[in-house]
Amino acid sequence: MQLETLESCFRAAGSPDEHIAYLRYHWDRYRLTKERFEEGWTRPHGGTRVLDLGCHVLHQTLLWKLDGYDVIGADLDWVTTHPAVAETARRYAIPVFSYRDLAAAGSLAQVPDGSVDVVLFCEILEHITFNPIPLWREVHRILRPGGRIVVTTPNYYHAHGRAWNRHRVLARMGGGAYVEEILQCNTTAPHWKEYAMREVQRYFRLLSPDFRIHAAHYELGHYPIPSATLRDRVLAALQRRFRVLRHNLYVEVAMDAKAAGIVIQPGWAFPTNISFHVP
Repeated sequence: MQLETLESCFRAAGSPDEHIAYLRYHWDRYRLTKERFEEGWTRPHGGTRVLDLGCHVLHQTLLWKLDGYDVIGADLDWVTTHPAVAETARRYAIPVFSYRDLAAAGSLAQVPDGSVDVVLFCEILEHITFNPIPLWREVHRILRPGGRIVVTTPNYYHAHGRAWNRHRVLARMGGGAYVEEILQCNTTAPHWKEYAMREVQRYFRLLSPDFRIHAAHYELGHYPIPSATLRDRVLAALQRRFRVLRHNLYVEVAMDAKAAGIVIQPGWAFPTNISFHVP
């Protein structure tokens, strides 16, 4: 599908200019994520049911819907009730439901057990500010055996990333989200935690032995790379040459069978078994 086709669909549904600008900026991410997934997925005879968790204004959701997937969208109610989002969902028969608190048990109760083949969890992991165990119990519950979780998230070590911000280090300004982001942005805007590739893989291995890392890639083309200065051009060349410096991570998690469930348990005591050994 071409960007122009998708853009015309959203304009017809009344999407404001800021939504269209967001679509254009993120288009390569939507397109490349879907292409990467389809490299290793054979659609079952009955079709593929997809939950776009954190669907925002349905850009990615509609792309998959128009390509023949059976898609459900879910997001916070202040997103899903936006008039353009509601109209897009109506026009293209996309079921969309709201959640208020993904940290609460039963946050995805509207989705039946074992009814979903694929959960899209794209550019969400870095925004989580709560203990996610209840969320992953819900995801495990709704996935069918043989299902997949598609995760995309910024690479902490990408060439333009915070890991290389020497000014912040010299100023002793810490890590994680910037103070300005915490104070000036909506709570869902800051990247509270950006991950390295090994961390994402370890994250899902700790959650459940039912989860298996099916694919892991450093992605290059998700966002326009600045090229205005010599520094920008050098960093762009480094990203092309060294995978670990690329902007985004793509991790596909398979659940071949439902056996153990989510095994890790949150607690109040400081965890004493933290290890930097990566199995």
